Formats: sequence, structure tokens, C-alpha cells
Amino acid sequence: MELPKAQTRVEFEIYGEDRAKLRFSSDAFQHAFTFDLAKIAYTASDNGFDLYPQRTKEIELRFDSKITVKKMKNALSFRSLFDSYV
Repeated sequence: MELPKAQTRVEFEIYGEDRAKLRFSSDAFQHAFTFDLAKIAYTASDNGFDLYPQRTKEIELRFDSKITVKKMKNALSFRSLFDSYV
């Protein structure tokens, strides 16, 4: 089965010293989408979901300490089932 390589977009929003939102969107279906913020302690409202084309998935995050958009951008990585085939 051919899976298309998706272009993923991410929006970052801080709403408190220790809270943020990530918004993921994609131009193609991504099954089993997961993300990580390396070396940052956090709790996410969801992690491990299907990302549908042209639909935004919003995730709320709570951190153990103050967070910035720059820290999140530098630490963020993500993958989907497609990445296990490449």
C-alpha cells in the first residue's frame, strides 16, 4: 500500500507559564501520529492519534516548569506510521 508523504504544520500557543497548545494539521492522512518534546517534562491531553487532511488536531500541554515557544520548537519531533516504512 502506498502512503503519501504528508506535510505537517504545527502551531504553538502559550497560555500561562506552564501551559501550551499544539495544533497539528496535514495535507494527507497520517495514521498513528505521535509527537515528543525531547528533554522536556510535560503531560499531553492526547498523543497517538490519526491526523486527517485539512483538519486540525489541538493538544493541550502542561509542563513542570515555565515554557516558551522557542523551547517547544527546538524540542519537537513527530512521526506517523508512514515514517516506519521509509
